[in-house]
Amino acid sequence: MDVGQYRGVFAWVGIVAIAVTFLGMAGAALLSPDFSVAGNALSNLGDPTDPAGTTTTALLFNGGLILGGVGGVVFGVGLFVTAQRLLARIGSVVYVVSLAMMAGVGLFPQGHGLHFPAASGFYMLFSLAVVVYGVGCLLAGDRRGTVLSVGAGVFNLAGWVVWGATGVADAAGAGDTGTRRRGRRRRVDAVGRERALGARVVDDHAGQSDAVRAVSGRRAYVFERGNRNDGRPMDSIPTSVSDFDLSRRNRLVAYYLVGLVVLVLSYATVYNQIMLRVEGVDQSIFASIEFVVQTMTTTGYGQDSGLWSHPGTFLFVSLTQVSGIALGFFTLRIIVIPLFTGAEVNLDDRLTPKQDHVIVCEYRRDSAVLLDELRELGVDYVLISSDEENAKDLSDDGYSVIHGSPQDASAFERASIDSARAVITDAGDANVNTILTVRSIREDIDVISLTDDGDMERVLLDAGADTVLSPHGVLGHRLAEKAISSFRSELTDTIALGADTEIIEMPIHHDSRLIGKRIRESNIRERTGANIIGAWIDGELQLPPDPDAVIRPNTVLLISGGHDALESFSEVTRPAHRLRDHDRIIVAGYGEVGQAAAAVAEDAGIETVTIDVADRDGVDIVADAGSEEALYEAGVETAGAIVVGLPDDSASLLTTVLARSLNPDIEILVRVSDTDATRKALSAGADYVLSVPRVSARMVARELRGEDVLAPASQIRLVRVPADPFAGSTLATSGIYEKTGCRVVAIDDGSGPSTVVDPHREFTGEESITLVGSDEAVQRFRKKFDVSPMGDR
Repeated sequence: MDVGQYRGVFAWVGIVAIAVTFLGMAGAALLSPDFSVAGNALSNLGDPTDPAGTTTTALLFNGGLILGGVGGVVFGVGLFVTAQRLLARIGSVVYVVSLAMMAGVGLFPQGHGLHFPAASGFYMLFSLAVVVYGVGCLLAGDRRGTVLSVGAGVFNLAGWVVWGATGVADAAGAGDTGTRRRGRRRRVDAVGRERALGARVVDDHAGQSDAVRAVSGRRAYVFERGNRNDGRPMDSIPTSVSDFDLSRRNRLVAYYLVGLVVLVLSYATVYNQIMLRVEGVDQSIFASIEFVVQTMTTTGYGQDSGLWSHPGTFLFVSLTQVSGIALGFFTLRIIVIPLFTGAEVNLDDRLTPKQDHVIVCEYRRDSAVLLDELRELGVDYVLISSDEENAKDLSDDGYSVIHGSPQDASAFERASIDSARAVITDAGDANVNTILTVRSIREDIDVISLTDDGDMERVLLDAGADTVLSPHGVLGHRLAEKAISSFRSELTDTIALGADTEIIEMPIHHDSRLIGKRIRESNIRERTGANIIGAWIDGELQLPPDPDAVIRPNTVLLISGGHDALESFSEVTRPAHRLRDHDRIIVAGYGEVGQAAAAVAEDAGIETVTIDVADRDGVDIVADAGSEEALYEAGVETAGAIVVGLPDDSASLLTTVLARSLNPDIEILVRVSDTDATRKALSAGADYVLSVPRVSARMVARELRGEDVLAPASQIRLVRVPADPFAGSTLATSGIYEKTGCRVVAIDDGSGPSTVVDPHREFTGEESITLVGSDEAVQRFRKKFDVSPMGDR
């Protein structure tokens, strides 16, 4: 069963559970005739015999805890079935138990024998559960889940510590009570103990004020413990660890140590209150800390055993012992063994059970980009890497990676190839070997091969690949089309939405008449009939663009309209110069990208000059493209455009800067191998930049999920998805743009796509919608609305 589709249901159940619990508490407090934050515990509201409680407050308070606990249990089940790591599953199980105990607090109100065990069990297990679950999220690479979970646990435990610490301080500052002895602890006399246990002394479920009435002789003294948090932000919460440049393991150790310290302090606080309120023993908080450390480390605890009589105390001590033993093994595994023995980590042990997943072999195009793409698409995966260090680094960052050779059948068996749906291989010269290895194990599995050499397509298909993708060829073709369109009247790089509507990314030339104008002042629609629906400005995609944004060199406008309107827009934006006999396109780098770009330019009848360090057929100038001499020899001063297709990003950036300095008017189009280099290339003077990892990931996504990517080689992501999640709502109420940053540019109701989008038109669910956005925005859309691609309908 695909539980991903129920994530929203589990989340809403959790939200409702929280709301019901707190509304019940708030309603009971407001209706109470004698409730005081300083003088009462919340449990008083659930006891109709208490002065602060009534039948109504008991119904609201206990009912809210019961319903909230049941909802919390359902939410915990959702956490379990969607957890990606064993530790997160353990945390979700403990969370379910803790919420069941919270419901028990309502089922067994104040005065019932099971009330105290249920309350103390809830407080202790809840914090432990969310911290353990948060560490599991950290292992899975879910940073938001880590911060929310660990933060909730630390906040809850901190409340207990502050409550207990301020209570001890208040008690110490109350002066001579007539019953305190100056020793380490005192035993309350028989009469005082009986009265203290019979007084209105109850646990405080929200870490708020609680009055402990100790009576001795004729004098009564009230020690008030309150949450003295002044509302200031806690600078020590685990999220501060992310401010340091730590590896994933070191961050995990830091989170673990902080959680361990807070857990010990919370145990000490709970034990201190049990001894005072249940056993009648008043002792220092530091004595309680000593007891907890001794008990959790199994070095001793017998010194207090003669003071225990209540079953709840024995239960708490037993839980402390068991959790201490478990934490001891965990500490040994996560800190001691790696630190002192340098023990090898078996990455296979980190894998969760796999079913209907994808096996990725030797991905060489920034693995994180593809793996993030697969994760956002909901596609489970295992990456096989022959580079042990790279495999460990990716695994430490939360990715599902194992170390092994894709030419070894055992590596595929460890990756559970029997239950996999597809294999992606990007092993370069070893692609054929990898494909044959896969086919020797399974004949029926889909094999997708990526190659940088278009001539290898036939060979790879003959070897057994079902699909061969050549991202470099697609990218080079796209860059050349952009170069040609920049100084020719006809447009060859538009993206058809259907019918008579097209979209184009139009880089604004340095000599364009639009340079220096605000978008609202450009009058594009009035002059051409085309619409500006987006813009890349200073490396950021704006959908829609700010009307007051100034059009600068290297701004890329996203335009929609009919073909004639787009050509009219091209005429408006084109610089004064036209293609002349001496105009040319320079291609820097004659690899797969450069060859594809040169082929497109030559087919268009444009003179092309190629530069490469290797002397081979098709290379006009054998030299380093990052040298002034080579660019001068290629005629950079009079060239119309330069396509930079070098494999090294540093060389590409250098060539871009040189080309811009030698010819300020030249159109510069660049491929980069690292997504982080995109902004650098734009800053260096590039007019249009495409990232190999982004293009590759989009092409793979289209093959795996049938995603209708209309133009994988573009700076924007344009996809077509079904509208069934929005049935009954309008575009204005759907929240698509507000929640994801994607913009709807066309709607197809079966009669053909229409770019006239009425925001108040109600979706029937039968339509398809075309979205435009950045890669991150489209991923947010998929995660938020869980929409299957058109090919999956």
